[in-house]
Amino acid sequence: MINSFYGFTDLKEFEDGIRKLREDLHELTTTKVPEHEIKEYDILLLKGRPGDVKGFWAYDNPGNMPSDCRVAYAYTPTYLATAILMYSWMNYQAVRDFEPLEKLLKDAMQACTGRNFMGHGYEAEEGFIDAMQIFEEAHAEEFVRKYPKFCPEFTNLYDAALKHFEDIKSRKKN
Repeated sequence: MINSFYGFTDLKEFEDGIRKLREDLHELTTTKVPEHEIKEYDILLLKGRPGDVKGFWAYDNPGNMPSDCRVAYAYTPTYLATAILMYSWMNYQAVRDFEPLEKLLKDAMQACTGRNFMGHGYEAEEGFIDAMQIFEEAHAEEFVRKYPKFCPEFTNLYDAALKHFEDIKSRKKN
């Protein structure tokens, strides 16, 4: 796994970076990534976080973006980076042993709570489903069970959102 989510010069590169984060999350959760590699990846997430708002991996300060862009260019990459950090925190001791990643993960989890995992406007439910699928792939439910006090706001929101997500999935089956 090679972290390339930094050094963007334009929106196209940023969108490519988001696609790569999705691929990286999938690789992390479906293969055995060496411990030194995931620690290095997470350290690059720490160092390469674009934007200037604590906890976000955003193209720009979310407050500067039109509301319809915030999900795509602030929240979605933040959900993906947070999911990668959560999964690696649960599964790699070297990540838990590197103290700056703990603060980064707490800030990221806090940032994720800003929209209650919802999309924007008419796409609120689709955005919600995408966010929950990202966290589901990262085994976020296991994370909040193991570490409920790591970020209580995230844990509480995730528990409520999980119930809503399960309701949506059952409605779609019927």
